[in-house]
Amino acid sequence: MKLTVASFKVRSRRDGLAMLATVVGLVLILSVYTAGVFAYVGTQRRAVANQLDIEQAFTVAEAGVERAAADIQQYMGVRLSPFYVSGNVGSNQYQTVVIPSNYGYEFKIISTGTVSRTTWSGSPMVVRRVVSLSRVWLASWASYSMWTHENGAIYFTSGEVFSGKVHADDAMYFQGNPVFHGAVTSRTNSYVGSTNLVTFDQGFKLNTDAGKMANVSFSNLLLMANTYSNGVVLPADTYLTFNGTNNSFSTNSTYTTNAAKITVTVKRGVTTTTTNWVPVTVTNWDTVSFPATKELIYVQGDVYVAGTLDGRITVVSDGTIHVTNNLLYAVHPTNNSNDALGLIAKNDVWVEASCPTNMSIFAHIMAVGYTNDIPANRGSFGAINYNTRSNGTLTVYGGIVQDLRAAVGLADGSRGYKKKYAFDERFSANPPPFYPPTTESINYTGWEERAP
Repeated sequence: MKLTVASFKVRSRRDGLAMLATVVGLVLILSVYTAGVFAYVGTQRRAVANQLDIEQAFTVAEAGVERAAADIQQYMGVRLSPFYVSGNVGSNQYQTVVIPSNYGYEFKIISTGTVSRTTWSGSPMVVRRVVSLSRVWLASWASYSMWTHENGAIYFTSGEVFSGKVHADDAMYFQGNPVFHGAVTSRTNSYVGSTNLVTFDQGFKLNTDAGKMANVSFSNLLLMANTYSNGVVLPADTYLTFNGTNNSFSTNSTYTTNAAKITVTVKRGVTTTTTNWVPVTVTNWDTVSFPATKELIYVQGDVYVAGTLDGRITVVSDGTIHVTNNLLYAVHPTNNSNDALGLIAKNDVWVEASCPTNMSIFAHIMAVGYTNDIPANRGSFGAINYNTRSNGTLTVYGGIVQDLRAAVGLADGSRGYKKKYAFDERFSANPPPFYPPTTESINYTGWEERAP
């Protein structure tokens, strides 16, 4: 019996030691596991915190883009050199640079969002993200197929087709079955005539504001023409004859019998040096040459224009623009054309009486009339002697914006021009260079994230 009891005691001690070892092992395993769990949790928390910083930095960078876009809209896009915008979102900061293009009212925005904090270990941590927009621009007047402040009691009538947006501040007049493929709006709450046969593909809305041409600033256009290398200011009445790949620009002005005259000639593709203006007598004409890259021509006088344009140009007149013959593009807009012409007159744009019976104008046209510079004037696009000339067709491929709508022919088609107006769809997103903006919206394209 004694031997059996002794054996049992030895076994019990062994079992106890084994159990103790098991418990100790389990404790060690649990300790290691717990440490691993805490380490994993800490890593995850740091990862979450870092991801949160990354997302916040992106949000802050986007806030800088929005602030810069609001600044562009506030100043109507008139910024001639890069400028910076900075600010805070909570305790985080954005630094944004806005870079104007050489085409007026277009910009590039680059914004850096920075998030700073102190880590759990007490060390500082900074996270940055950079976003950019390669092109930011204000909606321009070139987005309208037709815009008028005063409709002039002129009817939209059978046979007329409008592809882009059409707006009138006053009552619009309808008869027959004109067709509108774009949105039609009026600031008033009524119209004249019947719309039963009228086609409105995108609706007809009343009580709609569409901006004011009083916001068109000729002083800003003059500033840009003087500032940008692709702009030029001509100080006299100017004759522009576009000759395909060899466009020539001539300005002639006689103030009195013995006054000075100036002639300017620009040949596309030939770069020459600009010299000072040379005043000469009426019988002795000199020439001053410019580089061929001019895309904004500001004329301090009237403009007489015709020909076939190969390029992108906006012509601005302090006075009236006279279209003296067909005005075309080297490549038709429906054939992947890069050609674009803008005609902006402080007063009127007229189709001259000498123009052919069937006439074509490829351009977006603005007869501003009243602006903050000259509030008393009215501006119209129309045809001289429309009510006595032979009947024909006037094709406008582009758009027309005018203060007071003028006539190009009689409504019954017996005299003057029948209208054949087509909107240049390219101008919605890519107007002629330096084209003035409306106050409607700001557009973005080319978003990307860049390395900090």
